[in-house]
This record gives sequence, structure tokens and C-alpha cells, in this order.
Amino acid sequence: LSLEVQKSTAFGHNKWAKAEKAGGDLSKMTDSAQSRRFSLNRSDGPYVYMLLCSDDSFYVGVSNDPDRRLWEHNAGLDERCYTYKRRPVRIVHSSEFDNVLQAIDWEKRLKSWSRAKKSALVNNDWPAIHEIVTAERRRREASSKPRRERCS
Repeated sequence: LSLEVQKSTAFGHNKWAKAEKAGGDLSKMTDSAQSRRFSLNRSDGPYVYMLLCSDDSFYVGVSNDPDRRLWEHNAGLDERCYTYKRRPVRIVHSSEFDNVLQAIDWEKRLKSWSRAKKSALVNNDWPAIHEIVTAERRRREASSKPRRERCS
């Protein structure tokens, strides 16, 4: 999962792909598009990012450039996207990883978290996350214990 995968992810379905396919001729791109293109080179690894949508829901994704993805979400490039009808969105959390497999693993875990746990992460409230995890564990343990029958 080298630079080729990152390039295909970064330029898969957007208007900057044309410049990349044309041999990297960036002269016809706007200044803001050029800065977004060159910002891809500033990162060593993929990011997991969390967006807060206008309806107060969270969206979690993976990208090698969360700033570009934020722009894409807010631009509404894909009407099938979860965030399309929930714009504007803003980044409330991002984590950088050494490789894409680590990032995907964290993305899957984060997507399964409750809203309360995600909110605690956004607020960097580790004691609240600990309390939530402890309560979740107690509920799991209570539901997995066999009930003793009462003797009359």
C-alpha cells in the first residue's frame, strides 16, 4: 500500500485528477486547488477523521488529507454521501497513523462507538471515556452471567 494507493485515493473522483493525468500540469488549477494538491505531500501517513454534521451526527472516515476531504464533503460532490444533506460539516477529530491498515482498524472501532464516547473523544475527556467503557463492560458481564434459579 504505497504511494500509488494514496494517489488513487487522493485523486480518484475529483477535478484535480485531470491535472494529474495530464502529466501533472497544475497551471490551470486555482491557487486553492494547488495548495490542496501540494498538501498531500505534507503527510506521512493516513488519517482517521471525524466530522460533526449540521444535524449533530458524526461521520468517520479515512483519508491521507483530511483538509481536502473536508472540502469535498462541504462541496457536496456526491449526493449519495452521508454528509451531503448534513452540510456544512466540520472536522472535530483526526488521528494520523503509520499505515492504512492501522487507520482502517481505528476507523472501524470509532464507527462502532456510541455518540457519548465519540463526544468524549472530541472533548479529549479521557475520564469520561473510561467511565463509558467501564459501564459497557459491566453491562456485558451482567448479561453474560447465568442467572441462578431461586429455590423455594
